[in-house]
Amino acid sequence: MRCGALTCGFFALRRQDGIAFSEENSEEAVISTMAGIPSGSRNRVVAEALVRNLHRFVKDCEPTNEEWEEAMDFLVKLSQWSHEPAKRHELMLVSDTLGVTMLVDCINHRKMDPRATEWTVQGPFHGARELSRHPPPAISCHAHPRRAR
Repeated sequence: MRCGALTCGFFALRRQDGIAFSEENSEEAVISTMAGIPSGSRNRVVAEALVRNLHRFVKDCEPTNEEWEEAMDFLVKLSQWSHEPAKRHELMLVSDTLGVTMLVDCINHRKMDPRATEWTVQGPFHGARELSRHPPPAISCHAHPRRAR
């Protein structure tokens, strides 16, 4: 039996005959539904990685049905609390709390110059250690050596 396409964000899912869902092949069963996403595209790469890692997480934690329902209830409540993003954005807060926001920043702002400072609260004036004042720290990822005056 074939189902029609379901489009949700970057997912364009189409159920395919032939792959029965089981605990052992759950990732491949779900990924096989992604026929509507061009193979090799960034959306496909991200969608497959999300499925593989989420399924790995669930298999590692083995949540009970009650725990899973509680987690889903938590996400539903978050989305309801975030109905006015200008006032409250609870999903972003969860991203911050889990360190995902910082990780995305780290990935997207990798330092090319070891003398460059961090781009967030870990910047040149934050931390327990005393920074050398001579020469002053570089504040650019593409900092050039200071020219003599």
